[in-house]
Amino acid sequence: MSGDQEERQAVNRALRGSVEEFEPLVRACAPRVIRLAYHFLGDWDEARDLAQETFARAYLHLDRYDPDRPFTAWVFTIAARLATDRLRKRRGTARTTEVLRRDAQEAAALPDPLSMLSLKEALGRLTPRQRQAVVLCDLHGFSATEAASMIGCSPSTVRVLRFLARRRLRELLGGALPAAPESSESLAPEVNE
Repeated sequence: MSGDQEERQAVNRALRGSVEEFEPLVRACAPRVIRLAYHFLGDWDEARDLAQETFARAYLHLDRYDPDRPFTAWVFTIAARLATDRLRKRRGTARTTEVLRRDAQEAAALPDPLSMLSLKEALGRLTPRQRQAVVLCDLHGFSATEAASMIGCSPSTVRVLRFLARRRLRELLGGALPAAPESSESLAPEVNE
Protein backbone atom coordinates (compact mmCIF):
# COMPACT_ATOMS: atom_id res chain seq x y z
CA MET A 1 0.00 0.00 0.00
CA SER A 2 1.39 3.42 -0.95
CA GLY A 3 1.95 6.27 1.48
CA ASP A 4 -0.87 8.27 -0.13
CA GLN A 5 -3.31 5.39 0.38
CA GLU A 6 -2.24 5.03 4.01
CA GLU A 7 -2.74 8.77 4.50
CA ARG A 8 -6.22 8.62 2.95
CA GLN A 9 -7.19 5.73 5.20
CA ALA A 10 -5.88 7.54 8.27
CA VAL A 11 -7.86 10.66 7.29
CA ASN A 12 -11.00 8.57 6.83
CA ARG A 13 -10.51 6.99 10.26
CA ALA A 14 -9.99 10.44 11.79
CA LEU A 15 -13.17 11.72 10.12
CA ARG A 16 -15.14 8.81 11.62
CA GLY A 17 -13.40 8.71 14.96
CA SER A 18 -11.60 10.91 17.39
CA VAL A 19 -8.44 12.94 17.52
CA GLU A 20 -6.44 9.79 18.39
CA GLU A 21 -6.98 8.58 14.83
CA PHE A 22 -5.39 11.83 13.61
CA GLU A 23 -2.23 11.44 15.71
CA PRO A 24 -0.34 9.14 13.27
CA LEU A 25 -0.73 11.79 10.57
CA VAL A 26 0.60 14.46 12.92
CA ARG A 27 3.59 12.31 13.94
CA ALA A 28 4.43 11.66 10.30
CA CYS A 29 4.29 15.32 9.22
CA ALA A 30 5.29 17.28 12.33
CA PRO A 31 9.09 17.40 11.88
CA ARG A 32 8.82 18.75 8.33
CA VAL A 33 6.08 21.23 9.26
CA ILE A 34 8.18 22.54 12.14
CA ARG A 35 11.24 22.93 9.87
CA LEU A 36 9.13 24.70 7.26
CA ALA A 37 7.71 27.07 9.88
CA TYR A 38 11.21 27.74 11.23
CA HIS A 39 12.48 28.65 7.78
CA PHE A 40 9.62 31.12 7.42
CA LEU A 41 9.69 32.58 10.92
CA GLY A 42 13.28 32.10 12.09
CA ASP A 43 12.33 31.05 15.63
CA TRP A 44 12.02 27.44 16.84
CA ASP A 45 9.47 28.19 19.57
CA GLU A 46 7.27 30.11 17.17
CA ALA A 47 7.72 27.33 14.60
CA ARG A 48 6.49 24.69 17.05
CA ASP A 49 3.58 26.93 17.99
CA LEU A 50 2.68 27.39 14.32
CA ALA A 51 2.89 23.63 13.75
CA GLN A 52 0.41 23.06 16.58
CA GLU A 53 -1.93 25.63 15.09
CA THR A 54 -1.51 24.02 11.67
CA PHE A 55 -2.53 20.59 12.91
CA ALA A 56 -5.41 21.98 14.96
CA ARG A 57 -6.77 23.73 11.88
CA ALA A 58 -6.20 20.65 9.74
CA TYR A 59 -8.15 18.52 12.20
CA LEU A 60 -10.98 21.04 12.52
CA HIS A 61 -11.28 21.31 8.74
CA LEU A 62 -10.49 17.71 7.85
CA ASP A 63 -13.74 17.52 5.90
CA ARG A 64 -12.19 20.00 3.40
CA TYR A 65 -9.23 17.74 2.63
CA ASP A 66 -9.13 16.63 -1.02
CA PRO A 67 -8.16 12.94 -1.03
CA ASP A 68 -6.80 13.32 -4.57
CA ARG A 69 -3.93 15.43 -3.15
CA PRO A 70 -1.28 14.19 -0.74
CA PHE A 71 -2.17 14.96 2.86
CA THR A 72 1.29 16.38 3.53
CA ALA A 73 0.89 18.93 0.71
CA TRP A 74 -2.44 20.04 2.21
CA VAL A 75 -0.89 20.42 5.67
CA PHE A 76 2.10 22.30 4.22
CA THR A 77 -0.31 24.66 2.47
CA ILE A 78 -2.00 25.41 5.79
CA ALA A 79 1.37 25.94 7.49
CA ALA A 80 2.69 28.18 4.70
CA ARG A 81 -0.41 30.37 4.81
CA LEU A 82 -0.35 30.64 8.61
CA ALA A 83 3.34 31.57 8.49
CA THR A 84 2.63 34.19 5.85
CA ASP A 85 -0.11 35.67 8.01
CA ARG A 86 2.27 35.84 10.98
CA LEU A 87 4.94 37.49 8.87
CA ARG A 88 2.45 40.07 7.61
CA LYS A 89 1.35 40.88 11.15
CA ARG A 90 4.95 41.01 12.34
CA ARG A 91 5.99 43.31 9.50
CA GLY A 92 2.92 45.48 9.82
CA THR A 93 3.50 46.27 13.48
CA ALA A 94 7.23 46.73 13.23
CA ARG A 95 7.42 48.27 9.75
CA THR A 96 8.38 51.82 10.69
CA THR A 97 10.88 50.78 13.35
CA GLU A 98 12.40 48.19 11.03
CA VAL A 99 12.82 50.63 8.15
CA LEU A 100 14.55 53.18 10.40
CA ARG A 101 16.78 50.51 11.96
CA ARG A 102 17.68 49.02 8.58
CA ASP A 103 18.51 52.42 7.10
CA ALA A 104 20.79 53.18 10.05
CA GLN A 105 22.50 49.79 9.75
CA GLU A 106 23.02 50.10 6.01
CA ALA A 107 24.41 53.63 6.37
CA ALA A 108 26.90 52.45 9.00
CA ALA A 109 27.72 49.11 7.37
CA LEU A 110 31.26 48.58 6.17
CA PRO A 111 32.01 46.06 3.42
CA ASP A 112 33.89 43.59 5.62
CA PRO A 113 33.19 39.97 6.54
CA LEU A 114 31.99 40.93 10.02
CA SER A 115 29.01 42.78 8.54
CA MET A 116 27.77 39.75 6.60
CA LEU A 117 24.36 38.40 7.52
CA SER A 118 23.50 34.86 8.43
CA LEU A 119 21.08 33.01 6.17
CA LYS A 120 18.36 33.40 8.80
CA GLU A 121 18.82 37.17 8.90
CA ALA A 122 19.01 37.35 5.11
CA LEU A 123 15.78 35.38 4.71
CA GLY A 124 14.16 37.84 7.08
CA ARG A 125 15.04 40.68 4.72
CA LEU A 126 13.24 39.16 1.73
CA THR A 127 9.66 40.05 0.92
CA PRO A 128 7.20 37.52 2.36
CA ARG A 129 6.44 36.05 -1.07
CA GLN A 130 10.12 35.77 -2.03
CA ARG A 131 10.80 34.06 1.28
CA GLN A 132 7.93 31.63 0.69
CA ALA A 133 9.23 30.67 -2.76
CA VAL A 134 12.81 30.12 -1.58
CA VAL A 135 11.84 28.24 1.58
CA LEU A 136 9.38 25.92 -0.16
CA CYS A 137 11.43 25.21 -3.28
CA ASP A 138 15.07 25.55 -2.26
CA LEU A 139 14.97 24.48 1.38
CA HIS A 140 12.12 21.95 1.27
CA GLY A 141 12.39 20.64 -2.30
CA PHE A 142 8.91 21.42 -3.59
CA SER A 143 8.50 22.09 -7.31
CA ALA A 144 7.33 25.50 -8.51
CA THR A 145 3.90 24.01 -9.21
CA GLU A 146 3.59 22.57 -5.70
CA ALA A 147 4.80 25.80 -4.10
CA ALA A 148 2.42 27.82 -6.27
CA SER A 149 -0.57 25.85 -5.01
CA MET A 150 0.57 26.37 -1.41
CA ILE A 151 1.02 30.13 -1.65
CA GLY A 152 -1.73 30.88 -4.14
CA CYS A 153 0.04 32.02 -7.30
CA SER A 154 1.24 30.62 -10.63
CA PRO A 155 4.35 28.43 -11.04
CA SER A 156 5.95 31.13 -13.21
CA THR A 157 5.43 33.64 -10.40
CA VAL A 158 7.19 31.25 -8.01
CA ARG A 159 10.13 30.99 -10.42
CA VAL A 160 10.39 34.79 -10.69
CA LEU A 161 10.15 35.15 -6.90
CA ARG A 162 12.95 32.59 -6.49
CA PHE A 163 15.09 34.43 -9.03
CA LEU A 164 14.63 37.76 -7.23
CA ALA A 165 15.13 36.19 -3.81
CA ARG A 166 18.35 34.45 -4.82
CA ARG A 167 19.73 37.67 -6.27
CA ARG A 168 18.88 39.55 -3.04
CA LEU A 169 20.32 36.76 -0.87
CA ARG A 170 23.58 36.91 -2.86
CA GLU A 171 23.75 40.65 -2.18
CA LEU A 172 23.01 40.20 1.51
CA LEU A 173 25.35 37.26 2.02
CA GLY A 174 28.22 38.83 0.11
CA GLY A 175 28.19 36.42 -2.80
CA ALA A 176 28.19 33.35 -0.55
CA LEU A 177 25.46 31.73 -2.66
CA PRO A 178 26.48 30.02 -5.90
CA ALA A 179 25.51 31.86 -9.10
CA ALA A 180 24.24 28.77 -10.93
CA PRO A 181 20.68 28.72 -9.52
CA GLU A 182 19.98 32.13 -11.03
CA SER A 183 20.67 30.91 -14.56
CA SER A 184 17.96 30.97 -17.21
CA GLU A 185 17.38 27.26 -16.57
CA SER A 186 15.91 28.07 -13.17
CA LEU A 187 13.24 30.18 -14.89
CA ALA A 188 12.26 27.39 -17.27
CA PRO A 189 9.41 25.08 -16.22
CA GLU A 190 10.54 22.03 -14.29
CA VAL A 191 10.59 18.84 -16.33
CA ASN A 192 8.36 16.94 -13.90
CA GLU A 193 5.60 19.53 -13.74
